[in-house]
Parts: sequence; C-alpha cells; structure tokens
Amino acid sequence: MSLMASLRLVRTVAASSGVATGVWPGAASGVAAWGVVGYAMLLALAIAGLQPRLAHSRAVALMLFAASLVGVAFTAYLTYLEAAVIHAWCRWCLGSAAIIGLIFLCSIPGLRRAR
Repeated sequence: MSLMASLRLVRTVAASSGVATGVWPGAASGVAAWGVVGYAMLLALAIAGLQPRLAHSRAVALMLFAASLVGVAFTAYLTYLEAAVIHAWCRWCLGSAAIIGLIFLCSIPGLRRAR
C-alpha cells in the first residue's frame, strides 16, 4: 500500500469515528493530531518518571498507566472501525496499535514498583 493510499485510509477511519468531522467537541483536528499529542504526553510522563526525585513516584506511574490505557482503548475502537466498518487495514495504524500496546504493557510493572 502506498503512502497516499495509507493517508486516504486514515482519513476514512477518522471520518468513520466522527473525530475528523468534529462530532466530538474540540476534535476537528483529526486522529493524527490526537495521536501526536498523546504520544508526546506519554513521552513527557516517561521522561518525568526517569528523574531521580520522581523515579519512585506512584503518581507518575499511575498517570503513565492511565494515559496508555486510554490510548489502547481508543486504538481498539479505531481498529474495530477498520475491521467492521471500512473493511480495510492501514499499516501505519496497526504499527501505532502495536506501539501503544507495548507502552501499556511496559507501564504495568511501573505500578508495582512505585510506592
């Protein structure tokens, strides 16, 4: 699948979800922008958790877990739309789903370690 075909598929999924059409308040910027913001937030939380004074913070670990859980849930919804509504798969979307799934799995041990 070419890059242009992938972008058309992402737009179709976004339109099917209501995100790109503005059905959700403040969501007119589209799925890709939400993804960039979400991944940037996860990166900031992960870097904050590496700081010596926050390394054992339960709050940072919990925020990272909660944010990645929201990402997994939203990704599952978009993946459902790919399968059930538009009957097409986007490689970029599946790659992002794998990444957010790994981030979520990696956040679980942090909850146990933090006190």
